[in-house]
Amino acid sequence: MHSYCQDYIKAYFNVSVEIHQGPTQISSAIDVFTQKWRPLRRPIFIKLLEALENEYQREYPDNSFTELVRWQVCKSFVNSPSLACIAYQLNISRRTLTRKLTLEQTSFREILNEVRMEIACRHICDSELGVDTVAEIMGFSSGSSLRRAIKTWTGKTPLQLKEQSEKRHCAQMS
Repeated sequence: MHSYCQDYIKAYFNVSVEIHQGPTQISSAIDVFTQKWRPLRRPIFIKLLEALENEYQREYPDNSFTELVRWQVCKSFVNSPSLACIAYQLNISRRTLTRKLTLEQTSFREILNEVRMEIACRHICDSELGVDTVAEIMGFSSGSSLRRAIKTWTGKTPLQLKEQSEKRHCAQMS
């Protein structure tokens, strides 16, 4: 990633930036994403996404179509991406997107649900947000609905998931 991108990330998120240091995640207070954008925030965020997308494509040039769609869904998740929106971003028709995913034995709905659950689990494991708050952010009807979905998806309760994540984090620190 170019140094100007690192400067943007540092200014935007107020963090130090180290590239190629293993798995990376960017997390921030929820109000950064839920409040209206300040005039300079949106261009910086767009540049960050472009830089991350370029680096992702350099690091993983042979990804499947499913992975390409998954990346677009992740990138657009805040705006509740639709099949039409993702097809437009990929410059293909909705029918072509559906057909290509079917050839890879998946569907747009499956990818959307997987990304939704991955993000919800990440919030549960890596933030101080309660299950009810995460459920509201992720568009679940209630906290109990999210709890059932997590139990179905992972076989664990949100509390077990968080405890497992904390144990892993402590093991990495020692």
